[in-house]
Amino acid sequence: MIEYTNTIDTFDELYDLCWSGAISRLDEIRELDLEDEFMEYLSDMLSYSKDLTLTDINDFIWFDCDDWIEEHKGGEEND
Repeated sequence: MIEYTNTIDTFDELYDLCWSGAISRLDEIRELDLEDEFMEYLSDMLSYSKDLTLTDINDFIWFDCDDWIEEHKGGEEND
């Protein structure tokens, strides 16, 4: 058995580990200047799972963060 555990501490570390559509989402988040807020959100949303893989994280960003991004885009437009 091989067990692999890693900690992602910063947005830049996360960015370097992701691929494909997740990179596009992270680019949007960076453009909104919400890197720290997103890392908090991600930590809150994924804290339920002990056995997350990098693929789980990547896919969550790619497929499940649209609403969060759109909410924050709306907030930027209303400022």
